[in-house]
Amino acid sequence: MPRHLFYVLLRFLDDFEAPDDANVPGAEDGVSFLDILVKNFWWAALIIVVVTVGVIWLVYFRKSRKKPQPMSEESIVYVIDHLGGIENLKGASQDGARLAFTLKNLKRADLDAIKDLGAMGIFVAGNTIKLMFPFDASALIDRIQADIAGGAPS
Repeated sequence: MPRHLFYVLLRFLDDFEAPDDANVPGAEDGVSFLDILVKNFWWAALIIVVVTVGVIWLVYFRKSRKKPQPMSEESIVYVIDHLGGIENLKGASQDGARLAFTLKNLKRADLDAIKDLGAMGIFVAGNTIKLMFPFDASALIDRIQADIAGGAPS
């Protein structure tokens, strides 16, 4: 049945022609050249093998991506201290890999020390510092938010 559909489609399009060197009876028709393809399935097996290898390759390399290491406790304390301590922080947020810290007094922050820890793309706007770390800093944000919420006087 599918072969019949190919014939109808190719006759409708009238663009398919058999190669001149094809010794196929009725090769002048152009559509009869498909008989060779239908009878020899080696090309289909080749396509299946190529697609299978491609899928395995994609799955393997997708799994082999390394996730960033979580931030150590020493690094969390180091960053908080060099941002002026927990009492100098108003808030902290994370947008993807970019971290944003809102400070009460920007002069108390030591950005060079934070840069030595590996911070990249440090951007200062008003009392907000935005930066990125080469490791997962979600534990830092969680710790700062918990300390601010727990230690803030009402």
